Amino acid sequence: MRHCVDDLAPGETFTVMLNGENVSNRCFGFDTVEQWVDCFVRDDKGQLVVLETYEIARERLFGDIVVYRDPTDDEKSREAHSKWVKDFFAGKREVNE
Repeated sequence: MRHCVDDLAPGETFTVMLNGENVSNRCFGFDTVEQWVDCFVRDDKGQLVVLETYEIARERLFGDIVVYRDPTDDEKSREAHSKWVKDFFAGKREVNE
């Protein structure tokens, strides 16, 4: 799967792992088929590296890429509501038996 930050729907996020390291906080694109991630470059202090042209330094890294789609807030709310309804009716069934 190839993805770019510009293609994300509102509220959509991914957890991107490169060789077991989470690079989500600096990743702006990835391809799980060709096994690369595009990342902003950070210095030793974690600050973004800005070039003389006032652009943020970028790099393409290759390795073992694993990507997880994070649930959106709406999906989390629906899951929580579904669990509450299931638990409610399970408790109601126990009381009636």
